[in-house]
Amino acid sequence: MVPKELGHAIYRVFNPNATGPGSHLFTKSRTEAEWLIGLGWRDEGIAFYSAR
Repeated sequence: MVPKELGHAIYRVFNPNATGPGSHLFTKSRTEAEWLIGLGWRDEGIAFYSAR
């Protein structure tokens, strides 16, 4: 993890219909996160910032 100013936002989404492994997804793509949210996944916001 790095300071916000130096990294990429990593978004976390949750699939309420899944249990165990695979119920969460991390992505640096806000577009992908929004697409999953549109399919019913829950937005858990920015999980952390990764190095660029």
